[in-house]
Amino acid sequence: MTERKRGVLSVEQLTLAKDVRIAADAVSDDELLQSIQRHGIKVALLVRRSPDQEGMYEIWDGRRRFRVGKIAGLTLFPCDIHEMSDLEAHLMAFTLNDQRQSMSVVEMGLWIKGLLKEFSMGQKALAPMLGHGESWLSRRISAAEQYEATPKKQRRFLPRTERGLRELRTYTPEKQQQILSEAGRKGIAPTASDLIRRSKASKAPREVLEEHRYQDSDFLIYMLMEEAGLTATEAGNTVKKFKAKGLPWQQTVKKFGMPPKSDKVVQLYAKLSEWYPPELIDFIEKNLGGASSIETWRSRILKFMRMLLEKSGVELRQSVLEEFKK
Repeated sequence: MTERKRGVLSVEQLTLAKDVRIAADAVSDDELLQSIQRHGIKVALLVRRSPDQEGMYEIWDGRRRFRVGKIAGLTLFPCDIHEMSDLEAHLMAFTLNDQRQSMSVVEMGLWIKGLLKEFSMGQKALAPMLGHGESWLSRRISAAEQYEATPKKQRRFLPRTERGLRELRTYTPEKQQQILSEAGRKGIAPTASDLIRRSKASKAPREVLEEHRYQDSDFLIYMLMEEAGLTATEAGNTVKKFKAKGLPWQQTVKKFGMPPKSDKVVQLYAKLSEWYPPELIDFIEKNLGGASSIETWRSRILKFMRMLLEKSGVELRQSVLEEFKK
């Protein structure tokens, strides 16, 4: 950087340099507009002479002040005019945004990738120019590549922080798509805490609710967050619906209609149930298969009971007998 001077340039002399910003600023345009209307532009724009257009200057920092200033009707802008090479201009703009912490980790990564490509350098050479280590650059490049690999319609629902993006990468690609689709429906990007809690989920919400159905709402919300990985808002809404019996699986299910009494199978099972416990009949049918005649059924059940009695041992039989006498 060879020369720097302060000056005032007209709106006709200014043009915007390349921008990599993808997120909205914390301060709204309306707030900035009101400030400029009252006090003017207090922080000068960072510009350099355009290498392609005679008499023009490129804005490398302050593009938003320039845009909103034009809306406010300004025709002259205070500028810090630097004589800079392309690389120096990129580095200066990046450093200013980095120091203000106004860029997301993805924006930093995109900018770094652009620098590496445009100036054909490696991370080892670029890192000291940006005032950071190689691992810092690598993490931001990973974030940018994750952003680029995400479908465009889902990008705005990616986690905002480096930790959040890293937690999302621990899921399978299919699970990542599911998480981002859910975030799209809710309109809110997941946080790192949400993703960590979700990764530790051991049960489905229904399992948690059925297991603890007699507990109060606060306890249910806590367990849904701990065991099902829901956020506090999700858990609260789920419990509210559960208490009102408004969840899909709580809806009344149409009962299965029994076959006509003349059905031979129904008559067979009805007769067997007069002699043997239904649980025993179901167990034998599930494990040994059914039969079409009552004689076969009785033979199979008696054989099973006899073998069960032989295998049970004296101690177990005596214990059951004492329980039976009660």
